[in-house]
Amino acid sequence: YPSGKMLELDYNQLEIVGQAWLSGDENLTQDIKNAVDMHCRRVSTKFGISYEDAVYWCKDESAPEHHLWKNRRTGAKAFSFQRAFGAGATKIAEGTGMSVQEVQDMILAEEALYPRIPEYNAKVAKAVQDTAYPFRDPNMGGRVFRKGVYIAPTGTRYTFRSWDAPDYLKKRGIQDTFKSTEMKNYPVQGTSGELVQLVLGKLFRMFLQKNNYGGKAVLVNTVHDCVWADVSQEVLLEVAQDMKRVMESIPEYIQETYNLPCHVPFRVQAEAGDNLYNKEHLTIGAS
Repeated sequence: YPSGKMLELDYNQLEIVGQAWLSGDENLTQDIKNAVDMHCRRVSTKFGISYEDAVYWCKDESAPEHHLWKNRRTGAKAFSFQRAFGAGATKIAEGTGMSVQEVQDMILAEEALYPRIPEYNAKVAKAVQDTAYPFRDPNMGGRVFRKGVYIAPTGTRYTFRSWDAPDYLKKRGIQDTFKSTEMKNYPVQGTSGELVQLVLGKLFRMFLQKNNYGGKAVLVNTVHDCVWADVSQEVLLEVAQDMKRVMESIPEYIQETYNLPCHVPFRVQAEAGDNLYNKEHLTIGAS
């Protein structure tokens, strides 16, 4: 639209929120409800300071040594990203510049803070092991490996295959293993993305019911945790407010569709601009 804006609504920390729902971890759920900055939380854990001090030093430009603490938060973001993909201590250390011991200490502290996450990971791994069956891989000379299944609360089946075991396990007679990184990551990433796709159906129907806001707004695209619309300036706030209401209704959708409780809020934030490169935060009032 000549007088329009590109509108983007983006879920906050989608995978972390999805992980909180799947694991049922009360502490993580409460942190999400309190809008805790998870990167500052990890800085506070690593350096043994209060969360409030971490937020102040990392985010307040007037704070002493702000640049140093800001960089430490950036390192925590890298830790967060790799943890979300199931990376182990050695891999995270390589990617962040921290020592393996530092990473291991952070992982142990985080598991103590959010104990139901490792419990959930163990549940997934057990389901995969318990359902494992043999198959021959023609790309590996016909060698026999295994496949196992984990079924998410939404009913989606995640099938995992085993791979060549590392040498130290082969010495113990174990020839193949499932990748813990895959089992930790795929259900969380997949289920989180699946919930967004379900909400897209609600958004599409809403736009149809409103006749694309009298021809002044149209859904454009989505990439995993965000949705874009091309919107005339005169209906920008109305569309943003409606989209926010629908996108944040995931807990109600889960209850209605799967008859499962969901106490974790799926919050979104909005940005708008002349194109997808140049956008500014958009403040949306209560719906």
